[in-house]
Amino acid sequence: MRWLICYDTPCDRRRRRFFQLLKGMGLPAQLSLFEAPLTPALKARLLREIEPLLDATEDRFALYPVCPHGQQPPLRYGDAQPEWQPPPMVI
Repeated sequence: MRWLICYDTPCDRRRRRFFQLLKGMGLPAQLSLFEAPLTPALKARLLREIEPLLDATEDRFALYPVCPHGQQPPLRYGDAQPEWQPPPMVI
């Protein structure tokens, strides 16, 4: 299933750590917004790894499922094309 992953923090150090963790899991749509195909195991791993990085008094982190019905590709505008490709799925 595809997910939108969002985070917000006032701390540059944590922001860099969040970005480094998430860039290996999905496509950065913006600096604090990623799109990622997460299996249940990868989602659990993400939640385990992100929790120690978060400061609950200052930071926000959210996962939003992308509706699987229709499976139409996202609409994107602009010249820049993402270099990231989703990992192959093993069935």
